[in-house]
Amino acid sequence: MIHACTAAISAPRPSQLGPSSYFGKLRIASTGFVGIRDDGGGLSPLKDFLAGGKHDDFCLVKSSGIPDLLLMPRAESVLSMKVSLRRTNLWNQPVMPQPRTFEEALTQASFTNDDLDHCRGTHYQLLGGDSFGGGQRKPGAMVNNTINTTIFLSLISHPAFQLFAGFATGVFATWAPKTFEFYLNYMAVFYNTYTYLSHPFLNGIWSSCTFNLGPCTATRPHRDHNNLAFGWCAIMVLGNFDHTRGGHLVLWDCKLIIEFPLGSTILIPSAAILHLNIPIHRNEHRYSFMQYTAGGLFRWVEQDFKSEEEYLAGLSVKEQKEEKDLGLKRAKVGAAYFSTLDKLKEILFNVLY
Repeated sequence: MIHACTAAISAPRPSQLGPSSYFGKLRIASTGFVGIRDDGGGLSPLKDFLAGGKHDDFCLVKSSGIPDLLLMPRAESVLSMKVSLRRTNLWNQPVMPQPRTFEEALTQASFTNDDLDHCRGTHYQLLGGDSFGGGQRKPGAMVNNTINTTIFLSLISHPAFQLFAGFATGVFATWAPKTFEFYLNYMAVFYNTYTYLSHPFLNGIWSSCTFNLGPCTATRPHRDHNNLAFGWCAIMVLGNFDHTRGGHLVLWDCKLIIEFPLGSTILIPSAAILHLNIPIHRNEHRYSFMQYTAGGLFRWVEQDFKSEEEYLAGLSVKEQKEEKDLGLKRAKVGAAYFSTLDKLKEILFNVLY
């Protein structure tokens, strides 16, 4: 594993370096804590992104089996990280979930027809954890009906998803230690204040998670705009499909189309980058497991556990202007937490020697 990481750090492939975008040019809300909603359009087939397709200027990143880095140009900051659990001994554990885990959850869950058509796609999803935004007066746990709450609790109690949570958290801490520390510090304050709330996973850093129950999960172009603008969310893919024919992750702003095999986990700033998934083929199944934290939780801590309106009302005119100016800079400051290749080499050197 160390050898694979060393190879990825010392010799990233050209396809990982070229078609990236500056974080500061992405769509971020004026507060700097969340993104701007930007969704619409339908699902896109793989052929649209290949030679002769209407988006053939995108760069295809094939799965290599070693960690894939996506860098911002010039600064060479790590914008995204993809790793495969299948390359580790963890994948051979008997607790690994089978497709029937998702099939049973989908069969037992209580959904309406409206739940099938949402901004991200036309698949069923089960959400849970702690959040703030979308009209909430204060932070709190997401609300599901009794049946779906029971199913959600059974899924987060599954040993495999507990393992996935810890694995993704470890990847986050390793490849983006400053951003990880930002999460750690703010969420420590939050959960020490709201002791009746808790992370979905004791070994996880994120405050919320989603199970995309498919059975053929594919997403439309969207930004998860309520997530922390400069934060990383973790996406793990499961199921039974040919990753060379479908299921690719498209990072639109970076003009990248990334092969996303079964058992892979990728961490991206999902609030800032427009992204989507390529549909899979008939008789295939694709599910995903996502972990993330709402930007509103960080804002709530930053602004002394007050609503934005209440917080601003307690400031002078000068302080309000300073807060507005800070908001415009906050996402860029947060992006500066992203690791550089030189910093990662230094960390690796210290670990090895």
